[in-house]
Amino acid sequence: MAMPAMAVFSLAPQSLFAAPRGAALELIWGGLGYSSPNARLGDLFPYVQKALASVGGPSVMVKALVAGLESSYQGGKGKVMDLADTYNSDDGLLIFCVAFDYEQLIATQSVSDKQMNDVESFIFCQTQVLYLQTNAAGSQDGAKLSILYSYPFRVQYNFRATNTEPQQTINEFAKNLMANPNSLLGVFKQKIASKSFKELKFPKGIKVTSVAFSDDFLKALDFVGIRDQFHEDLVGNALSSSMADQAGMSVIPFRTNQLLGASLASRFKDDTKVLELASKMGGKDVVDYEIHIEMSKMIRKVAGENQANVRIARGMSAFVTVTSAITGKQVFRRKLTQLSDIVIDRISMDANLKAFDLRYMIQMVFKMFDDFVTAVMTQSPQAMASVRLDPNKDKADLEALKAVFLSCKYDS
Repeated sequence: MAMPAMAVFSLAPQSLFAAPRGAALELIWGGLGYSSPNARLGDLFPYVQKALASVGGPSVMVKALVAGLESSYQGGKGKVMDLADTYNSDDGLLIFCVAFDYEQLIATQSVSDKQMNDVESFIFCQTQVLYLQTNAAGSQDGAKLSILYSYPFRVQYNFRATNTEPQQTINEFAKNLMANPNSLLGVFKQKIASKSFKELKFPKGIKVTSVAFSDDFLKALDFVGIRDQFHEDLVGNALSSSMADQAGMSVIPFRTNQLLGASLASRFKDDTKVLELASKMGGKDVVDYEIHIEMSKMIRKVAGENQANVRIARGMSAFVTVTSAITGKQVFRRKLTQLSDIVIDRISMDANLKAFDLRYMIQMVFKMFDDFVTAVMTQSPQAMASVRLDPNKDKADLEALKAVFLSCKYDS
């Protein structure tokens, strides 16, 4: 049975945490869902839904995430409660929400065995940690509800599966959820559950607010035949996850978590003051810096060939603009460029060039944004050269952007 986008799965109370260090907050499970409306789930998340069913359903995923909090969290106290249960705390509550943002699966027929597919799969996810205090001094009606930390991330798993047994592909895809160290569960435990959120220092809010494609880029996508798979959700989520992963930033997801807003508010039926605050979660008022991406140019051409192999040159460029949402002042604008050559055998190229193009163009946009964020944070000559930034000409602007990025880190 498919999980509705705004579903929240309840939990039986779990065992006690280890003794916390210093002041601690009650931990609350806020829900697991999607960042897209119910009506689009079948089209946008077919493999996630089938993968969840294959591991025993969404409730199994929820129990694993909560168990990850139990085993990894360093700043909690008491039991993990479901948000629907009675809560009462003078110290405040931490509410953990997890959502699926985007999935993609690329299957390429094996050269050596036509019944086997080489598969590349990935899922973009997000975790948001909310802080709730029902008796906060100086706040409206004595309540405070804020986004304390937001972490969009990407999990990826490559595998081989027979193309005559679809369930094998689903079972392998499901390893993105829990089975692998870098699965959804693994990243949640490493990057979220192992943190301590007791300090309550709220980072600035930064978000990719828009993605555009130039006419030239769209024509190139049409030329290689991947326009339907290479779109704004991919690009917006790619930069968001790069900032979170490479810079350790709190990043507001490209698509708003449907568990926030009205869905979250519906779980506070008996507390009108918190319900009103929850209904406004995820709005523009939480954004301090806005990022606009324009995908500018893309190339794919044969750069050399012989009887057995073909060298393919691929490349893309994008303009990244960062603006203060408060003042409207532009903080950063630069063109990023990523280039790559790869040799593939002629049989593979003839059999499925479109799949290879999609695979490498997707990996290229991931690498371009990873290297860009690394260049900002470290001033690494290698990372700067990878995206064609000039160490001398661009240094001042990169330093200014680094200051922005640092203001968006959660300082635990």
